[in-house]
Amino acid sequence: MLASNRKFASFPHSCSLPADTMDIAVLLNATDDAEEDWELEASDSEEEGARETEYVDEGDVSDNEALDELQPAVRRTTSAKVCIIAVPLGAVSLGENTVRTKARSSARTYMPSKPDTYGVRFYSVVGWESLYAFAVWDNGSGNRTKTNPVDRYVDLFSALQTAVFRTLKRDDVAIKRKDPSALWVAMCGHLTKMYPAPNQRRLLVCDNFYTRHNLAKNSHHIHMKMLGTIRIALQGKWMAVRLEAAKERMDNAERGAWELHAAVDVPSDWEKLQ
Repeated sequence: MLASNRKFASFPHSCSLPADTMDIAVLLNATDDAEEDWELEASDSEEEGARETEYVDEGDVSDNEALDELQPAVRRTTSAKVCIIAVPLGAVSLGENTVRTKARSSARTYMPSKPDTYGVRFYSVVGWESLYAFAVWDNGSGNRTKTNPVDRYVDLFSALQTAVFRTLKRDDVAIKRKDPSALWVAMCGHLTKMYPAPNQRRLLVCDNFYTRHNLAKNSHHIHMKMLGTIRIALQGKWMAVRLEAAKERMDNAERGAWELHAAVDVPSDWEKLQ
């Protein structure tokens, strides 16, 4: 789903944390650096505890030593909880969020099918478990320049320009700079660098609106799998022959039988096959 590996985080209103926890979670680090930071925090607390023990009175040594022994464990536990909330170690969603507004602005969009008819759209990365927004980007609504969405996006993150445009120029990449999927390729690359996957694998889950074959094919080239639902209007264009054959096989199959049918690739002359 590239810019700096460090990013300041702002917690949403629905996320309430203690004051001391907020001090630890002010800086949101990449996943690879998170464990080191939590360990450094714990080691620093152990040294502080050792220094405090040297200056206590002899009569209170036992009580303070007990507290000092527990203090590193408390800090490690607090840091681990903040790590779960502030660093996306698990699944995250990359999608559009709409902010309701009644202001008159060219950035406002009209969406009659949404509860909030008028609003400004943003792209955001949200954790599945914590429901925490790790990053938010403007989608360029109301921008009257002639640049493409992917151009506006890489202008914000200059480190993306070379990687994205070299990728789009490859002969085996069917996505063009004007295609909507080009923006998602750039965002996936940005997300991959900011939050590297510990197992070096990525699964891009799309809804039925953003599922595109070109995006899936090129995601596969960069070792990123994609799961999504194809729109009914596009099923006939991509896999009509296979779907009809699969339906016929299942009609003649025994009761209780099932078959997993997927479109691996689309023929280059699929339009002529219709």
